[in-house]
Amino acid sequence: MSCRRRCRRPRRGVLTRPNLPHSSLRPAPNRCSRMTTAPSTATRIAGSCIRAAAVAGEAIAAPTAGGDALRSRLRQHEWMDQPGADPLLLCRSLRFLRRINVLLGYTRSTLWHLDQLTRASSNDQPITVLDVATGSADVPAAIVRWSRRRRLNVRIVALDRHPQTAVYASQQLPRLAHNGPVQIIRADALELPFADGSFDYVISSLFLHHLDEQPIVRALREMDRVARRGIILGDLIRSRRALVWITLMTLLANPMVRHDARASVRQSFKPPEIIALCQRAGIGYLRYYPHFGHRFILAGQKQGRSLL
Repeated sequence: MSCRRRCRRPRRGVLTRPNLPHSSLRPAPNRCSRMTTAPSTATRIAGSCIRAAAVAGEAIAAPTAGGDALRSRLRQHEWMDQPGADPLLLCRSLRFLRRINVLLGYTRSTLWHLDQLTRASSNDQPITVLDVATGSADVPAAIVRWSRRRRLNVRIVALDRHPQTAVYASQQLPRLAHNGPVQIIRADALELPFADGSFDYVISSLFLHHLDEQPIVRALREMDRVARRGIILGDLIRSRRALVWITLMTLLANPMVRHDARASVRQSFKPPEIIALCQRAGIGYLRYYPHFGHRFILAGQKQGRSLL
């Protein structure tokens, strides 16, 4: 006799929990969580890259920089951070990152945490969000669409220091956010031009690895200063497997993406490192969540108990 399993469909406008393991701010095993974007999709793309490279006669090899190459952060300059970055390559790179963020569930994981933190918010209560180092403003645009599904009143300020990136984000917003309530400004994450507690939530994605340790601590303190209710931060987990993964995922991308992707992994974090930086910044209410795609998120409310 066969059994049929019944699946409940989520209510319209409500994000479903993607089975995310969580821990307090302690080193956690690097487990890949099941996300709503299926890992098999990413695997198929990586496989396609391998086949395409084989056809072109291009050899794919794992990094051979030595056994200790990824034991500590290796600071490198990313091309897209340079003031004189090629505008065409920069725009193409930002588009590529936007697609990868959607494909691997990076954007959705940020939305899921924001959805959880705002569960108690009423529909008529305004929610203010600051996105630090917004890039192409793809995350603010996704928040606008999410807020409309939940019928929430959300106001977003998206900040980036790079002049060309800020211009590109302003050009993309009308299409991505359908003229939603998002303001783009140019400012430095190390000196946020806002008063204490100016925003309910401060979010940032794939930004901290661009900085040295002391600027990271300073940026964390600035985010904590302007956040009234909580913080959501996402970045990469450094590992040999992550370096091979991102090499395959960007194999057919433009030179800027290929260079910056590898540099990003080499200067990203192992769990104890980012936890120690949070401790130095004095932020004790965040929880560490490993995510699919060699990524983690630190998220939490200020009224939560200390987990450091």
